[in-house]
Amino acid sequence: ERLEAKRREMMALQKKTDDASARWRALSQIVVSVERGLEILDLATRQARPLWPLPAEVARRTRIARSPDGNSVAVACADQAVYVVPIPRKDQLAAGTASAVQTLVGHDAGITSLLFSGDGKQLLVGCSNGSVHVWNLETKEVAQTLAGAADSITAMAIHPRANLVMATSRDGSLRVWDRSNAAEVATARCEQPLLDIAVLPNGTRLFTGGADGAVR
Repeated sequence: ERLEAKRREMMALQKKTDDASARWRALSQIVVSVERGLEILDLATRQARPLWPLPAEVARRTRIARSPDGNSVAVACADQAVYVVPIPRKDQLAAGTASAVQTLVGHDAGITSLLFSGDGKQLLVGCSNGSVHVWNLETKEVAQTLAGAADSITAMAIHPRANLVMATSRDGSLRVWDRSNAAEVATARCEQPLLDIAVLPNGTRLFTGGADGAVR
């Protein structure tokens, strides 16, 4: 009985620690400094702490995406690589920089957009040549390449209910792919470059933002 009580006490303490870490991660923001690399900014104290060193020559052109659970951040740099950096607990951050950083290489163009899947198991990487690479973060391999756009991918979205990936491009196109077979299933065009995309939580409508300032 004493052992069981001790086990429950340890589990409760661990849950309290995990909950506190989750709250801290939710109240933090990842920033990139050319001089200091990747930092995590505590919005409550307005203090920035080092998270991961980033060479100045690649930090000047970066894209950042945070995983849905807030436990990691993907950083795309000028060297055409993507680094997936785990965000440690607050008490671990004082130890220095993040460990177990994943490096995703093999992109044949500059990286212009990043997006985690809802379960955090995949990372979508949009490139300046109009392609979208879907990385499996468990195997560190490209699971799919979605092609069709003639210019840079500016933003991406995953349909909340259907198995679809959507992306806007500077060529003015909105493209939709089936995630099961990487086939392009729909295309819409605009005379202006499209810069952003958003989908309603119920999946019934999607919106794009254009270079002309219009929302469609």
